[in-house]
Amino acid sequence: MRVSLVNREVLHAEVGPIQQVPRARLPGRLPIVFSRQEVGQILAHVASTIWIVVVLLYGAGLRLKKCLELRVKDIDFDRNQIIVRRGKGQKDRLTMLPRIVKEPLIAHLREVKRLHDRDLATGFGRVVLPFALDRKYPNAATEWGWQFVFLASRVCRDPLDDGLVQVEP
Repeated sequence: MRVSLVNREVLHAEVGPIQQVPRARLPGRLPIVFSRQEVGQILAHVASTIWIVVVLLYGAGLRLKKCLELRVKDIDFDRNQIIVRRGKGQKDRLTMLPRIVKEPLIAHLREVKRLHDRDLATGFGRVVLPFALDRKYPNAATEWGWQFVFLASRVCRDPLDDGLVQVEP
């Protein structure tokens, strides 16, 4: 009915009934997937912390930013799961913790914990917390579970606070 009105008033012509018009399809793009051999070649060229990050990107399907924002409490070694916070659509999701990375990640976290304890002793060791959690839980910024799995390369000041904190990677 509306089409008829537009035809008469704008085109000054009667077009007649319009049949079902198919929608144009967007061209689909296939994702690029590495073969096992290609993944092995990439992993052979990286070491230590970078190796852990690459395995999590590939094996757990994490995006780089989400991987670097992982907190200690988001890794469940008992269930071999990782909680990805505020992903696509601001939703949390679970993904698997690849078996191959479990032991190196535990060793990495032991070193991070050692550094965190040292930082706490020298007045550092605080992280930026999401939303208003720092007001709700004043000590959470120094608690082990809230620390980032992958440390920032430098210490800086939180613009919202006078204290020194580790910036998000």
